[in-house]
Amino acid sequence: MSNMVGVLVGHPLDTIKVRLQLKKGAATQVIKATYYREGLQGFYKGFLSPFVAKVPFKTSIFVISGCTKKLMGNSTGLNEQQKNFIAGSLAGGLSQIIYNPMELLKCRA
Repeated sequence: MSNMVGVLVGHPLDTIKVRLQLKKGAATQVIKATYYREGLQGFYKGFLSPFVAKVPFKTSIFVISGCTKKLMGNSTGLNEQQKNFIAGSLAGGLSQIIYNPMELLKCRA
């Protein structure tokens, strides 16, 4: 649920960021232009892909991280911080397989 609320609140800001990257100008100009041309719906273009992708993305991070820590167990000789770093890095990298195609679709929308 929190992921869904996060996407709902954060997506308009992300839309503004993407439009600022495409066009030069101040954020206030981009916000005004978007609102006058497209209304509130303009801030939610491409909303569906991150909304749908966020749950599998976050789930994959937790599952991969947990499984990696479990596989490393106590026999690796690594301390807890090192295990967390390795598990988080692996989880972050592999979860991008899910997230990047959705991010591309969102930006193109």
